[in-house]
Amino acid sequence: SGTYLVDESVERITVKSGTGSDIQEGDTITIDADVFSEGGNDFADMYHTSNPSNPVWDYIGTYPCPGPGHQKITAHYTLAGGEPEQAVRVNFRYGGSRSHRSSCSTDGPYDDVDDLVFQVALARNVILSHTFAKETPLLGSDNLIHRSVLLKPENLNHGTLTIELRMKLDESNKSRVNFIPENPFGKHMLKLFLDAESADMLFELSNDDHSSKVQYHAHRLVLEANAPGLARLCEGSDKSTPVRIPDVEPQVFLQLLQYVYGGDISPDWENDAKKFIDAADKYEVIDLKVEAEAWHVTYSKFTVDNVIEELLYADAKNCPLLREAAIDFILKNTMEVIQSDSFENILMTKTITKEIMLAMASAEQGNNDSSDKKTDESVAINDLRMALYEKGLDIDGSREVLTSRLEN
Repeated sequence: SGTYLVDESVERITVKSGTGSDIQEGDTITIDADVFSEGGNDFADMYHTSNPSNPVWDYIGTYPCPGPGHQKITAHYTLAGGEPEQAVRVNFRYGGSRSHRSSCSTDGPYDDVDDLVFQVALARNVILSHTFAKETPLLGSDNLIHRSVLLKPENLNHGTLTIELRMKLDESNKSRVNFIPENPFGKHMLKLFLDAESADMLFELSNDDHSSKVQYHAHRLVLEANAPGLARLCEGSDKSTPVRIPDVEPQVFLQLLQYVYGGDISPDWENDAKKFIDAADKYEVIDLKVEAEAWHVTYSKFTVDNVIEELLYADAKNCPLLREAAIDFILKNTMEVIQSDSFENILMTKTITKEIMLAMASAEQGNNDSSDKKTDESVAINDLRMALYEKGLDIDGSREVLTSRLEN
C-alpha cells in the first residue's frame, strides 16, 4: 500500500545457508530483507513454512527497521524437515502489532508483504542396514561391514557417510516414557513484546533531531520484574498517557525492551556498547549492562590519551570490568600515563587512586611471592561475577561490593 519509494515497501528477500553452499535440511539460514522505510516505527515480521503449497506459517520474530530509506533487516532460522520447496514471508509494517491470522499479514495503509520460495536439499534417511546376531562376541566380531561397501556413492549423503546406530534395550517390565514439552513461558513472553492490545504502558521517544516520534507499548508487570528503574518511571501512568524517554536513542531503547521480554538482540557492540551501558544502568537491566560492558572491554583500544577518560567513565557507571582493564593498561604504561595531561583528573578521585595503588602493590607482591594465595585485588572481576551468578546473587557493583557480597 502507499506510494513506491515514499512509503514502506519490501524490495528484495534473500535466503542463504550459513555454510556458504546449497541450502540443506538442518541448516541455519540467514534471511535478508531489503526494505524501504519512510521513517521511524517500522517493523518486519518474518515467518517460515515448510510447505508453500499448503502453508502453515511459523513465526520467526519481529525486527525493528534501523532507520529511514533503504535498509537491510536480517534474521536467522534453523530448517527442520519438510518439502524440497520451502518459503519465508516478510510482512513490513508501519507501527501496530504483528498479525495473528493464518496469513500473518497486516492491513495497514502503508504495509507490504512478500514471500520467497527456495529449494532445500533433504537428507536421505535410509543409507544401509546391517544387523548383528545376538551371539555377537562382547569384544570384536567376525560379522563386519566392509569399508568398500560403506563408501559406495549410493550410501553417501552429499559426500558424507552417516552412521546411525540403533540399540534396543529390553524394557518390557518398565513403563513407557511419555513426551514432555518444554516450558512455553519464554515463547509466550516474546509474543507480548510490543503487543498494544494487552499492554498497559506506553513509551514515547524522539529521533536525534526531534523531527519525529515513536511509541512502544509495554507491560508494567514485565518491567517490574526485569527493569525496575523503568517500572518506577511509569508509576502513576498508563497507556493513555505516554511516558517520555528523553535521553535514549529509539533503536537502543527498543532493543533494551526486547531484551527485557527475553528476546535475543544483536546491536552494533563495537560502536554502541556505551549507549547500552548507559540505558541498562539507568533502568536497572543488570544482565544487559554486564553484557554491554563485556563487549565494550572487548572492543576497547586503550591509549595513553583515552585510558583516564575510560577509567572515569567506569567509575561513574560502576563498571568494574572496564575499570579493571583500564587499570591493567595503566600498570603496563605507568610512566606514559603519569606524564599525560589527563592524569591529574584521577588524583581528585580517591577511590580510583586507591585502587591503582592496591593493584600496583598486588602486582609487586605477585612478582615477589610464589604462593598461590590470592588477595581480593588479584581476583578477576569475571571470576567474582561467575561465582556470584552461580549462587544466584546480584552481579552488579564495584569490586568491593562484589567481594563483600560473595563473602557474606
